[in-house]
Amino acid sequence: MSEYTEILFYISEVVMVISYSATRMIVLRFIACIADIGYMVATLLIGLDEAGMMPTFLFSVIAFLINSVHIFRILHMRIPLKLPDQYESVYRTKFTSFSRREFLYLLNLSTRVTHNNMEIIEEGKPCDIFLSLDGPLSVKAGGRNIATLPAASVVGEVSSLTGYDSLASVSTIGAVQLCRWTAESMQKLEKKYPDIHLKFHAILLGEMRSKLMSQNLSMAY
Repeated sequence: MSEYTEILFYISEVVMVISYSATRMIVLRFIACIADIGYMVATLLIGLDEAGMMPTFLFSVIAFLINSVHIFRILHMRIPLKLPDQYESVYRTKFTSFSRREFLYLLNLSTRVTHNNMEIIEEGKPCDIFLSLDGPLSVKAGGRNIATLPAASVVGEVSSLTGYDSLASVSTIGAVQLCRWTAESMQKLEKKYPDIHLKFHAILLGEMRSKLMSQNLSMAY
């Protein structure tokens, strides 16, 4: 191994370590691709017939392809997209930390339902996460009305995040379109779109914090 080739290996290793410090996924992937290219060039300069060089080269190629695919996916999500009118106001109210494409991916992993004056969360039982798309929700605890929530409200996040049963009941007022995320769909979201899952998780935490700050814990929902 020549001195220059050894230096190239060291530079690639340093670049790879630097990538781990990146807080934005696209930056991490991009820096990792640079390191992968460095490894590939170094192994080719040494010769693939040398001991250990072929596995190193193949690993670098595979890692480069994986990182490139993820970069493409991240950039694709950031391409401007017009939302259907029914989603635009909900997006502007609560989901501006998402790109519009990311928001659509999030909605596509939910189940779309419409309920008319129907209880969607029962007090004292586990529940899913609901997003009201176009109508108000009524919240009751101990049989007493404690809140009326407008469209674009998220409910069920406290139970979902804490693992405890719901502390209140939630019903639709009139016919309301809802998005529903079950525990299984949240797991699928985390596995398929980890960046979107993190953003949604941050919104759920914000909703829970806001509700617990504005009401007594016994009234949380």
